[in-house]
Amino acid sequence: TENDQRQQAAAPTCGGERVHKRTGDRVGAHVAIYCSPQQQQGCCGSACPVLLMMLRFDGLFGFPGGFVEAGEEDNVPEAVKREVQEELGWDGMDPRKLEMLDTASHTNEHGETFTLHFYCYPATYEELRCIEANCHKAMHFPEEVLGVVRVPGMDTPSWWPRGKALRSFLTQRFVANSCDQLLLALRHLHCIDDSVLQ
Repeated sequence: TENDQRQQAAAPTCGGERVHKRTGDRVGAHVAIYCSPQQQQGCCGSACPVLLMMLRFDGLFGFPGGFVEAGEEDNVPEAVKREVQEELGWDGMDPRKLEMLDTASHTNEHGETFTLHFYCYPATYEELRCIEANCHKAMHFPEEVLGVVRVPGMDTPSWWPRGKALRSFLTQRFVANSCDQLLLALRHLHCIDDSVLQ
């Protein structure tokens, strides 16, 4: 149906403007937290950004985030920061650095409709390590979030077929449109070769 099709919409890069949504939709916002290769120098030596996803209570992978609460409609990035603090236990996010990647419409198996905003956020390697080390102390651990994982990149060891780890990861189960969001983030960060994923 039309509701199931991905729709692009104009949306603010950061707070201060009302978000785009269809009438009657619940609004959600999620974020891909990543660390650029420049930030990793002397740490892990990856030529690709390190991108985090979380394993949810239901066994599905997704990005940190959630529903925008009453009073947050005019500043969705602040809602993202709140969700990251609740789910990952990290309060160091600067909402002004959030970059909007996508707004999509989604209908679940119960016929409920959602407007889902998707951001990316550049973290330092120290911030990324802090998230990984402390997510088990978050408010929503383990009731909603079981932990975080690094998404396998394209720059696997030379003895491993290029792209195989990422292809394997993409066979996992993802919540809602999180797999589409993951591919969007990887393309945005220039760390995916679509030919390798065929």
